[in-house]
Amino acid sequence: MAKNKTPDETGSVARDSNREKEHLALLVKLLATMTQADGKVLDVENSTAEAVLEGHRPDHNELIKQLYHATVKVQPARKRGNAINKLIAGLDIDQQLDVLRSLWAVAQSDGEIHASEKKLIFELMQTMADSKD
Repeated sequence: MAKNKTPDETGSVARDSNREKEHLALLVKLLATMTQADGKVLDVENSTAEAVLEGHRPDHNELIKQLYHATVKVQPARKRGNAINKLIAGLDIDQQLDVLRSLWAVAQSDGEIHASEKKLIFELMQTMADSKD
């Protein structure tokens, strides 16, 4: 017999769903930023970003990949503003670690960690640290 959800449980489920969507949108944007960080977007970086995204919403893999590639095409390189910082600050620690692991995977996928890629990761780490104070 299915249990009816109370309004509080329903609100909690909706908040969790929205948080997961925000996490995924942020991850797409940051992965696109990372692939652009060294001034060239390589196939291996795109493949790594796609692999990272596949595990997040298996039921929407193709749509998420299309969103990622569209973001790479239209997003100016190294554009990260206060809205991104607020989203990063709103992630829980597990989501923040997931973002860092994902970005690191893309950064090292071409066999070289570029200074601009390290800088992006360290800036994000600082934003995360500042958000926990």
